[in-house]
Amino acid sequence: DWSSDVCSSDLFPSHDKMYIKDVNAALVDIDLYSEDIHFMGFDMGSVCAVHIIRWSNDTLLVVHRELVSIHDFERRRVELIRKYKVVCHVYDMSPYTTEVLRITDNDPNAYAAIFTTNKGAEMYALHEKKEDQENGKINIRKLNVNRTVLLDTVRDLFKENKILIARSKNDSEDAVMNQQYVSLKRTEVFNKEELVYTWAKTDGNDHSFFSLGYAYLAACMIGKVVAASKAVNLHGMVSSFRRRQRD
Repeated sequence: DWSSDVCSSDLFPSHDKMYIKDVNAALVDIDLYSEDIHFMGFDMGSVCAVHIIRWSNDTLLVVHRELVSIHDFERRRVELIRKYKVVCHVYDMSPYTTEVLRITDNDPNAYAAIFTTNKGAEMYALHEKKEDQENGKINIRKLNVNRTVLLDTVRDLFKENKILIARSKNDSEDAVMNQQYVSLKRTEVFNKEELVYTWAKTDGNDHSFFSLGYAYLAACMIGKVVAASKAVNLHGMVSSFRRRQRD
């Protein structure tokens, strides 16, 4: 009927959605490890999601990703920074604000991320600790992040085939993380009588999508030109390995 047609999410263009086929197109059976510098993003929770990335020309390489128990978070975080020469890392500020505050206090390369209601086109704005201290807020080095712009940007990496994700040896964990990329749905909502786009939670299992976004922010902090690794023939690498497509 008319009401179900109008409310159907199928009315949104396919480009506005994330599908599992978009994720599968990015998966490669290639070890993307290198001695180059990398960037890391953690989405915090009882089980955290972490992504470690670097650029190669215009392609974002997800060199490593995994799920980490909050009880093992600190040990694993330090191990990954050392192994992958992580030069900038971003963590969402909640729900483990105390832990993130401690990290940013002790590591000048660490940033907290907090979403704002800014309607501008900028993805993020950097706020140093002294600014919060002067305003009587939580004294933490952070990025004020435009949530919609960030998630749109991550989606576009998949849609425009500008991302490669190295499979791990843990098929079950890979499957969970792949599903978390498509958990959020982009919808239209009214905000103060204005129709706006937003990314809405469904089952709440969206940690990997946010983690990838935080890693992307970390790379933005350094700059894409500086972050780009040595030019490599990615097309040749990919075509020399078999991509397994799973719909």
